[in-house]
Amino acid sequence: MSQVQVSPALMALAASRTAVVSATTASEEAQASHTKLLTRRSELQATSAEALRAARDYGDADGKRALAIKIADLDLADLEVTIHASADKLRDLNVALATARANCAQCEQDAKLEENSIALQAMLKIVAANEEGYLASVAELHRLFVLVNGKSMGNGTVWKCHQPTAEHRALVVSNAVPALRG
Repeated sequence: MSQVQVSPALMALAASRTAVVSATTASEEAQASHTKLLTRRSELQATSAEALRAARDYGDADGKRALAIKIADLDLADLEVTIHASADKLRDLNVALATARANCAQCEQDAKLEENSIALQAMLKIVAANEEGYLASVAELHRLFVLVNGKSMGNGTVWKCHQPTAEHRALVVSNAVPALRG
């Protein structure tokens, strides 16, 4: 079984993705909790409004409805403090989530750049090996050409025995590859 080396960029990407998942979970849990608080506030407001309506419609001789309104209003005041704290926490968690997502996007770019750099290095090795083989083949072609045709050819023998293709010439002219030297 071969060992695969994990690069720092890939480790950073994995960590950033984990951070995004954690931040998303925390944000979603905080949102659910905040929604419950808002629901509870609506219930308390409804209770207070119902007690007030009942007091207006039926009177409140024994004070039970006034007590219910007072309790609902006190609970509502306490709940408002909790709702504001929850909203602040939710805002902070959403900022942390946005930061984690931005960091993850940067880590993905860094990992892609590293992946492309590794591929480039591998391709450069392949090209160097192929170029070495190509030049060795041209040298052997030249040696055999001279053996067959004699040494009367003078300068330019390599070009006489090995004419580059039109594609190769076009690449040399456009400076995409260096000229073949004989």
